[in-house]
Amino acid sequence: MTPAIGYDIDPKLVDKKKSQKYQKLQTSFLHICIPFTDRFTENVIALSKMFKPKGVIIHSTISPGTTSKLQSQLPIPVIYSATRGVHKRMLYDLKRYVKFFADEIHKYLGNRPKMFLSRTMIDPNGIELSTNKNNICIKNHIYLQNHMTVA
Repeated sequence: MTPAIGYDIDPKLVDKKKSQKYQKLQTSFLHICIPFTDRFTENVIALSKMFKPKGVIIHSTISPGTTSKLQSQLPIPVIYSATRGVHKRMLYDLKRYVKFFADEIHKYLGNRPKMFLSRTMIDPNGIELSTNKNNICIKNHIYLQNHMTVA
């Protein structure tokens, strides 16, 4: 099993012993689960430079176009996979909802085994729109249905 290590800007929240143990391992994926702010893109790029992953997976709720913007600035695959659910019952919802993955370059996800992904989408903007609080749910559902490809 591949180890997963947590990182936080607050050093008190980082497991130093675990971090040091796996320090020399190559980072396969950098999973981004940070709040979306004006500095989101800048922060993801800085984390990517710090950990040097083979790919970035964004789980944060982001604005449409963010995946494209990041992909244009990073030489590695940037995959968007919204975390769907309600915070107060998140553990239950994580098991309940289908997990969607989308990449801007449309190459990386196509080569992944089916068991790795629940569903893939051609266009990350579809998922970005569906998680944006300003959009109407039914409109997003129709968009997702019309733009989805199943792995």
